[in-house]
Amino acid sequence: MPPVPKHRWLMQVYTQDVLQRLDEIKATITSQYGRILKMDSTKKVARKLAGKSYGTVTWATNVGNEHGQVIMSVLTSSEGYGLGPMVEGLIKRYRMAGVAPPEVL
Repeated sequence: MPPVPKHRWLMQVYTQDVLQRLDEIKATITSQYGRILKMDSTKKVARKLAGKSYGTVTWATNVGNEHGQVIMSVLTSSEGYGLGPMVEGLIKRYRMAGVAPPEVL
């Protein structure tokens, strides 16, 4: 029976495997899209800001997909303001990736 490999050898093999797939892993993590997008605005997150940004933001708007992953998050000083550029950015992001645009927003 051959000897069991040492933990250092197993870690080295694992590390080499991950490094070979690093570009693919990064692309998978950073390219989350969805067919159904949900937009949600809240004041709770904006109230928790501290430091220089305290009092400058009143709304936090998040866009998520059908899997519960947050696609984009925007802080605005008033309700509705700044959401147009956010939606335009989402459309541009889908177009540049060659992905079909979302069916529902």
